[in-house]
Amino acid sequence: MPGLKILVDSLEQIEPLNEEARAAILSADCVVRSYAAGRYVLRENDRADFIGIAIEGFAFSHKQTSSGSRQVLSLILPGEALALENIYLNQLDCSIQALTTFSVGLIHRDAMKRFMMLHPTIANGISTMLAYRSSIYKEWMLNIGRRNAKERVGHLLCEIAVRLTGGNTTADRSFKFPLTQEQIGDALGLTAAHVNRAMKSLRNEGLLIKEKTLFKLPEWDKLCVLTDFNDGYLINK
Repeated sequence: MPGLKILVDSLEQIEPLNEEARAAILSADCVVRSYAAGRYVLRENDRADFIGIAIEGFAFSHKQTSSGSRQVLSLILPGEALALENIYLNQLDCSIQALTTFSVGLIHRDAMKRFMMLHPTIANGISTMLAYRSSIYKEWMLNIGRRNAKERVGHLLCEIAVRLTGGNTTADRSFKFPLTQEQIGDALGLTAAHVNRAMKSLRNEGLLIKEKTLFKLPEWDKLCVLTDFNDGYLINK
């Protein structure tokens, strides 16, 4: 089952699993589901019965105000876990929605709780994943609260480049990602117009080349200095 193998590989980036722990995860029940772009994977306030592993495509988590304004809380990339906090929660605290055609492996949280109780390396891996997730949230909070629009957009693009490539980047740090300007704005607390102006400024300074869904960051070091980007908060640096 691809989702289970991805979870094992993700945990072993943190520390090696013994054969018993690896076999326990690979023998778990895992339901693979596919969602069209825009469809909800999980909804806020639903029962928190599952955690997931993104197999293919992209998704994002978000919350909405009563007036319908949306705040994107996180981006979920292929190979990453989603809704890990559901291990401890009885009710979902945010919604998860497909950004593109999205395939996910869903594992019941009771199974993960059992694995964590029986295998300390799995418990440590899940806890470390949650800690790194917290680090990303903190960086996003700083980005939204204390950086200007151009810095926010540039910093987010740097993060996506590292997370998508695992640090094995090309000379121009190129990557494909189907985020619209509106969605970038929802992640950064900006309007689409502000995002457009920020991207135009980055392009004019030679820091960004964008061709549809292809992003290129040809002046990586300069962009990192401009945006105060340091990849130390990312698990796959």
